[in-house]
Amino acid sequence: MIRFVSDGSTPELTTKEMTSFSAQTAVRSSNHMSEKSSIGQSPRYIGREPYQDLSPIDVFRERLRRGEKVLFPGGIGALIHERGIETKLPLWSAEALLSEHGAAVVKGIHREYLDAGAQIVTTNTFRTNSRSFLKANRTTEEAHAATLLAVYLAREARSERMREDVAIGGCVGPVEECFEPELVPDDESLRREHAQLAGWLKEGGVDFIAIETINTIREAKIAAETARAAGLPFTVSFVCNENGDLLSGEPIENAVDAVLSLEPLAICTNCYLNPEQIGATLDRLLAVSPLPVGVYANGGGTPCHETNGLKHNHSAEHYAAHAEEWLRKGAAIVGGCCGTTPEHIRQIGLRSFRK
Repeated sequence: MIRFVSDGSTPELTTKEMTSFSAQTAVRSSNHMSEKSSIGQSPRYIGREPYQDLSPIDVFRERLRRGEKVLFPGGIGALIHERGIETKLPLWSAEALLSEHGAAVVKGIHREYLDAGAQIVTTNTFRTNSRSFLKANRTTEEAHAATLLAVYLAREARSERMREDVAIGGCVGPVEECFEPELVPDDESLRREHAQLAGWLKEGGVDFIAIETINTIREAKIAAETARAAGLPFTVSFVCNENGDLLSGEPIENAVDAVLSLEPLAICTNCYLNPEQIGATLDRLLAVSPLPVGVYANGGGTPCHETNGLKHNHSAEHYAAHAEEWLRKGAAIVGGCCGTTPEHIRQIGLRSFRK
C-alpha cells in the first residue's frame, strides 16, 4: 500500500498509493467510531453528562449557546518538530503525514491533548492545501490524500479515547504565508483553493472548519464563504499585531463586521503574539462581537538549537493564568497556538475548567 524507505525517512510512494491509503483509512475510521477503549479517560473536570445524546458539533454549539467555556487544544507543529520529524517549509507540520512514523506522532499528539482535557480536536491540515504541496514538488492528489489522512488520525484518536463528545475542527490556514499579508493571492485563486480544501475536509468527516491565522479581511471572508458553501459550520480566527489590528493593518472591528453575516460559530484571535501581548486584540474583539470570542496565543517559546525545538520562556502555569484572565474578561474559547503543549492545556483545565 505505502512503501516506506528503510531509514524511516520520507516514504517512497506513488500518488495513487497515497490516495488509496488515505481514502481507505478514512473509511475505516467511520467504522471504528463506536468502538470503546479503556485507554486515556478524560479528566474529571471536563463535564460531558448533559450532552450524551448530541452529536459532537451539537455539543460544541450547545456549550457556546449556554455560555459555557470551551477548551481548544494547543499547537502541533512545534511538537512534531521536537519529536524528531523535520518540519521544513513549505509543508511544515504536513511533513509528518508523509511517513508512517510521522502519522503515528500526529495521532499521539491528538491523544495527549484529549487526555489533557481538550474539548475540541483540530486536524493537522494547516499546510495540506494544494498550493503548499505543489511548492514542495508534490501533487494535488497527494495534498488531497494527506488531508484525508490527517482527518482520519484525529477521528481515530477521538475514538480511542472514547471522547465522542469532542468535535473535530478541520484546520484551514491562509493559502500563502500567515505572517505575510502582501502575498495573499487574487480572489479567484482564494475561492478555488479554499473551496477545494473545505471539500476535502468534509469528505474526511470533520465536524466543522476551523479557519485560523488569517491576516486579511479579504481572505477571511472568502474562506468563510467556502466553508458555508460546503455545508459546514466554522470558526474564524485572525492573526493580529499588538495593537489588535490584523497583520494587514486592517482594524479587527472591520474584520468582525465582514464575517458576521456568514454566521460563524465564534470569532477568535490566534498566533503571532505571546500571552502577554494578545490582550488588546481580545479586548477589541469582545467590544464588538455579538458572537462567542476565542483566543489562543503562542506559548512564549523561542528557538532552541540544542533541542531542535523550542525553549519555553514561561511555564504552562504562567500561560494558564493568562487564559484564566481571558475567560474572566468574557472569552468563550481558550486554547494554545505555536509553542504550547498538552501540559499548557492541562493547566488551563485544572485552573479554569474544574467543576
